[in-house]
Amino acid sequence: MKCLRCGRCCFYNVVVIRPERVKEDLNLGTLSEDDILLLDGSTTCPFLIWEGDQAVCKIHGHPWFKDTPCGQFTQEIEKSESSPCRTGTYMRANIQLWRKLTLQE
Repeated sequence: MKCLRCGRCCFYNVVVIRPERVKEDLNLGTLSEDDILLLDGSTTCPFLIWEGDQAVCKIHGHPWFKDTPCGQFTQEIEKSESSPCRTGTYMRANIQLWRKLTLQE
C-alpha cells in the first residue's frame, strides 16, 4: 500500500512504542507491555509531525520500523504494494473533513 501521508492512521487505534524507549538499535523483542501505548483517539501518535499538509512519522526511518504495527499496516484489499491507500485517497478528496479530523482546522 502506498501511503498518501494524510495522517489519519496516526489518530485512532494505533499501537506505538513509548517515546522514551525509542532508539536506533531498538530490539522489538525486548519490549514489554509497559513499553507500548495504545492510542484510543483522544490523542495523536507522539511520533506524528506535520510538514505543511503532509503527515510525517519521526520513527519511520529506523531499521526496525517495518516490524512495528504501523510498519505492518495494510488494508488487505490492495492489488499491489503500489496501490494508493484508500483512506488517504478518500481523505485527500474530502479536504475539509481531512483538516477537521487531523486537527488542522
